[in-house]
Amino acid sequence: MGISLCVGLAIASPYGQGQPPQAPASGGVDAAMLLRPLADNWPSYSGDYSGRRYSSLTQINQSNVKNLQLVWSTRIQPGLPAAAGGRGGGFGGFGGGPSYPTIVGGEGTGELNDSGGRSLRIVGSVLAVDGVLYATTPDNAWAIDARDGRLLWKYVWKTRGGTHTGNRGFGMLGHYLFMTTPDDYTSYCITAPLDPRLPGGGGYPICSLADVSLQKFGRVFSQVQQASVYGDQQQINDFFGITMNARFGSGARLGGGVDLGRTVTDNCFVVDSVQDLLNCHNVKGYGANAQVKFNGNIPLPANFVASGVFQSLPGATITSSYAAPNTAIVGSLGRDLAACGGRTPCTSNATVPLVASNVLFNPRVSRLDLRLAKRIAIGSAKRLQVNFDVFNVLNGSYVLGQNNTFGTTWQKPSQTMDGRMFQLSANLTF
Repeated sequence: MGISLCVGLAIASPYGQGQPPQAPASGGVDAAMLLRPLADNWPSYSGDYSGRRYSSLTQINQSNVKNLQLVWSTRIQPGLPAAAGGRGGGFGGFGGGPSYPTIVGGEGTGELNDSGGRSLRIVGSVLAVDGVLYATTPDNAWAIDARDGRLLWKYVWKTRGGTHTGNRGFGMLGHYLFMTTPDDYTSYCITAPLDPRLPGGGGYPICSLADVSLQKFGRVFSQVQQASVYGDQQQINDFFGITMNARFGSGARLGGGVDLGRTVTDNCFVVDSVQDLLNCHNVKGYGANAQVKFNGNIPLPANFVASGVFQSLPGATITSSYAAPNTAIVGSLGRDLAACGGRTPCTSNATVPLVASNVLFNPRVSRLDLRLAKRIAIGSAKRLQVNFDVFNVLNGSYVLGQNNTFGTTWQKPSQTMDGRMFQLSANLTF
């Protein structure tokens, strides 16, 4: 399986025909370059730390962009070359192989580097530093001469497996390139417990879980960066409302409306663990967001006024965090959890979400509040209003919050709506 990398730039060749060019000399990337506004280099995922992905170069503009044409196209091949054996450096160019150096690293045997029919794409940013393009896919990396598309070298990481979900490209500092691999985490699945409270009664597989390797367990590396370095975090709200307000000849009034909408939250990129991708795309539909509200009042004889408010609101979402024991994991993981630290027997567990957010909900909340008010005039400048309120007329005991840890007390309410309540009050205006 090959990947084609194309560049459309109409530029003159800086060397003569038939003369093999030397690789561009690179001064590397230092902190000052990362802080400068973008010019003729693209040294990081978003170009620079502003995250705007904007270059101030003006050679290509609105008037001449239509004249761009394809200058070169290079086919790059992922995977190990036929002659790449053990760990360490190796060079292609023999046995009909590639003529560029191939550097091989990693901790696997190389048997898992075959794409297995998967579609491989360059989805990360391609760095451009001193005339060299640096591109990556999972377990593979290439350096390409930006002038003619000539491959300068290739790097292959011999994987031990892991979850190959994508690669956001190189990081570069000084003369070093940094690329993430999935080998620090091992993927596994578990089977949800059988429980009638779970969707379908439970017993369904939960995959895309990951456990860190024993060698990296407990290591901490803290870094503060913009979210755009890792991916595009999005929350999209599409809502619309219908409102009405009516007044009648008797003095009565009725108002209210309906709000409908859809919320999409997308955090599908990896910061710490490939498990970050589990349930990373979440949709809360129109029904789960729907709100209905009405209010009104009507004047009655003897200066009485009756009024009320009715609300129908979405029920709280129910999630479920399950402390999965090592015994439920080891069969799929192929080893004990890293948290066990080699102890036998292993008594550690891993927290697994049995139910994604916005899948299960508590019943909708329907609430009716009523008031009967009496207005009394005291002299010519004072007004007294006596109110008798009944809150939660329907006496609904709706759940507003619950225990989201799976077990015998899962879904046990932690907060409920107050019961029916009566209140007598008065207001004096003067």
